[in-house]
Amino acid sequence: MKACDKGYNRCLAKKQELCEQVKAYEEKDASSIFWKDESENVKRIQGEWNDIGFLPQIMEKDLRDAFQETCNNFFEKQKEFYTKRDNERNENLRLKTEICVESEELAESDDWNRTSSRLKTLQRSWKEIGPVPKKEGEDLWLRFRTACNTFFENLEKHKPENLKLKQDLCEQVENYVKEVNEETDLSTLSRTVMDLQRQWKEIGPVTLEETESIWERFQKACNDFFQLRNDFIKKRKKEEMESLRLKENLVIESEKIATSNEWEGITDRFKELQEKWHTIDELPPRKEKDLWERFNEASDYFFTQKMINTEDLDTQAQDNLKEKEKICLSLEILAKLTLPEKRLEYNKFIPMAEQLSIALEYKDEIITSGDEKTIRENAQKKIKQLEEQWKEIGKVSDRYDESILNRYKKDLDRFK
Repeated sequence: MKACDKGYNRCLAKKQELCEQVKAYEEKDASSIFWKDESENVKRIQGEWNDIGFLPQIMEKDLRDAFQETCNNFFEKQKEFYTKRDNERNENLRLKTEICVESEELAESDDWNRTSSRLKTLQRSWKEIGPVPKKEGEDLWLRFRTACNTFFENLEKHKPENLKLKQDLCEQVENYVKEVNEETDLSTLSRTVMDLQRQWKEIGPVTLEETESIWERFQKACNDFFQLRNDFIKKRKKEEMESLRLKENLVIESEKIATSNEWEGITDRFKELQEKWHTIDELPPRKEKDLWERFNEASDYFFTQKMINTEDLDTQAQDNLKEKEKICLSLEILAKLTLPEKRLEYNKFIPMAEQLSIALEYKDEIITSGDEKTIRENAQKKIKQLEEQWKEIGKVSDRYDESILNRYKKDLDRFK
């Protein structure tokens, strides 16, 4: 009896050991298990278990149930691993098939730079994607490799042509450098050179031995052009600043002498200033316009006052001129009061006391509240009144009617 118990205990211990061997797989990560080999090992363990035979039920019932459950868990884990692996490989197949489709669409492209970059990106993506089902792998790789090879073989054939295109671009920029002079439209030519730089980027690569030298040639030509352009711009800017200084001085002097009553001497001086103005290079349109308007305004004021004081005008013509000047002055002060955003100044040639008197009158009449809408409505009513008054005034003279009319139109335009 003792001998039987001893044998039973030895068999029980062996079965416990076999159960622990299978249970050890539960702690392992599924991806680290060599399933084909280990499943054979588990089957071998099951065979050993069965070879031991049955023990008394009271000894092995719970152990047998645990062993059976542990084996079932192992094979269920194996099944889940293969299912997951198959799903991943099918997804990889889908992704790599998409890469093949795109690469085949690009295979005949002649957009060398963009396509080359894209195919290299696809090649990196291919390497990052895991394996596909084994039966699909070789054909899929051959399909992708064929598409890539087709494009890059075409690219190699076109490298001499690409070199010729890049040489042409170099020659164009080099010629521009030789031809630039003070009369050149630098803005237009700069856009042309930048367009050639864009074209360069669109041309595919050249042979390896030509890559560095042709790029250095093109880069030097572009650098030479833009350096030359910058030098001309600096020179023009310097000349513009000098022209601005000279014309501002003419304006300042014209405004200073405009109120003089030395009619003959100042008339000669205005003529000298006008002649000098036209010997100075023109400024950019906006600056030229602003300074010329100030210069012309001073000139018009002086000659108008000269006419009033020296020419044989009838009383009515003088009165008409005075009334029209007053209307213009009224519009100018009205604009200053109601259009603060335009930062208008008081008339330089009219006594400040006279202007302030009109300004105070309009302030009481028009700026009756802080309501901008009401102020604008009041201002528009006043403008219409001044327009009606202007229409009722007769002509001044054929010589001066145009200048006062231009001033009037300019004053009205401020309110538009």
